[in-house]
Amino acid sequence: MQAANIFTKTNVIFFFCWVVIASIIYSPFVLTIGMIGLIATALVRFDWTKRFPLDIDWAAIRQLRHFHRAPAFWAVTLFFFLVVFSFSPEQEMNFWLERLRIKMPFIFLPLTFFIFPRFTERQLDGLWYFMLVALSITAIAIIFNFFLHQEVIIEQMKRGKPMPTPRNHIRFSLLCALGILAGLQLSLKGYYWRKVWERKLIIGMTIFLFGFIHFLSVRTGILCLYAALAVLTLYYTFIPFGGRVRKKRYLLGLAMLLGLAALPLLAYRYVPSVKAKIDYMIWDLQQFQQGKGNLTADAGRIHSLIIGYEIFKEHPITGIGMGNLRQEVHSRFEDQYPDSNEKHMPHNQFLYVMAGSGLIGLAVFLVGILVPFFYRQNYQRPFFLGFYVVMMIAFMLEHTIENSLGVALFVFFLLVLLNHTPKTSPTKLI
Repeated sequence: MQAANIFTKTNVIFFFCWVVIASIIYSPFVLTIGMIGLIATALVRFDWTKRFPLDIDWAAIRQLRHFHRAPAFWAVTLFFFLVVFSFSPEQEMNFWLERLRIKMPFIFLPLTFFIFPRFTERQLDGLWYFMLVALSITAIAIIFNFFLHQEVIIEQMKRGKPMPTPRNHIRFSLLCALGILAGLQLSLKGYYWRKVWERKLIIGMTIFLFGFIHFLSVRTGILCLYAALAVLTLYYTFIPFGGRVRKKRYLLGLAMLLGLAALPLLAYRYVPSVKAKIDYMIWDLQQFQQGKGNLTADAGRIHSLIIGYEIFKEHPITGIGMGNLRQEVHSRFEDQYPDSNEKHMPHNQFLYVMAGSGLIGLAVFLVGILVPFFYRQNYQRPFFLGFYVVMMIAFMLEHTIENSLGVALFVFFLLVLLNHTPKTSPTKLI
């Protein structure tokens, strides 16, 4: 009977959610296992009164008949079908199939989370708590490694190299930004798992991660975090409570915005890694302006945007086709920027979609983004709002969901939050 208490469907679901979060940080192989585990768990039920406790959960599967009535979930599948319908026989088949494979979570996971039982607020808070702990432990290891090889890492950062992190430094910085937002939410709610003293631990980890993301000096993560904090500050400042906005709330909001503006300046002055990164970025842009920047990192990103927009202008309605995009981008890099070290795909998710599938594809893409955001006023949920700001800024700076790690980061957190969407629109703001 002890196993019956532990191996419930909900506990197994959240075990695989923990696996997904940890593997986004550490392991692409385990990430696949975690997602497969979530899908498998959706299809089975646990009945410990039987000799073989696992059985097909037909009741959950029958819920899929109502999937069309859940626009927030089926809208997420559009990211997958956008690739499917961009197929043409003339395309580079291997690249198109690779896009299709990467986007498969957009078709299977919405179905999975739709038939999951609705997560309670405490279960969701426990998931954010786990993420906060996992990120804090990882951050400590990164800092320890930095001080072991400080001179080498600083020198590399002066040449545009990132600080060593598990897997991808940009995706890790985005996860840190989400972790900080989660920590703020838990702190404001006074959440703790078992002991009251954990509240202080949560506040401490949140402050630590806020300092760490500056130490890490990944511009995408820092910009996404500050944008989310600014939007949430405005949210709490101007949304009326009790029918009116108090003067003190205006003053507090203004003070917080000024503080957010001042912190990057202080970080540049007192954090060596931040200074090295900003100095390199300034030098990089100066090289580009002088026409000497074809070999630098930021120049490559700017060139990718120029090429992406050129492709879109030539194929504005349907795009060049997702399967043809890589070949066309590489060809134009060779013609226009032959000295470039790397041939970057368009470093903007919206432009990537526009170049590959035109205005039609962009319209489908925006439906996939906007429907979950406005469904039952999800934008009134602070963490949901913060998550969207982080991801939308990331979309403008990177082609975020064109690799498996970015897809997992976006679709997993989005669906976890959608699963907890209230059955009716909120009548008051948190």
